[in-house]
Amino acid sequence: MPNERPDRYLRLALIILGVLLAFLAAFFYFQYRAIRHQQFINARERWPIFFLRHSGPLAPQNADLIQPWMTFDYINHVFNLPPQYLQSQLRITDARYPKLSVGGLARDDNQTSTIDVLTQVINAVKNY
Repeated sequence: MPNERPDRYLRLALIILGVLLAFLAAFFYFQYRAIRHQQFINARERWPIFFLRHSGPLAPQNADLIQPWMTFDYINHVFNLPPQYLQSQLRITDARYPKLSVGGLARDDNQTSTIDVLTQVINAVKNY
């Protein structure tokens, strides 16, 4: 009987720890979902970002890595393009170029979807 009390406390401590762990897991999951919903992060962006940060200029064949959040300045830098190349190829007249993102260009042109603009950018880079 003397070992019964410590076992009881141990079980109680493990139950409390398990509940706390489940609560924290649920909390972090919902925080992650909220951040993704606000488009601060996107699960598909993790690997391309890793490769873009840890390599030299990419070849035009890697243009499929371009994402709507990327600015034209960033794309020019990553693919080693002349600063005005995409502006002339896509006929961009927005004064925010090259600090304008691909998605921002699509939002400003209500008649063009983000996928259409992204496809145009990818094709322009591949044709460089």
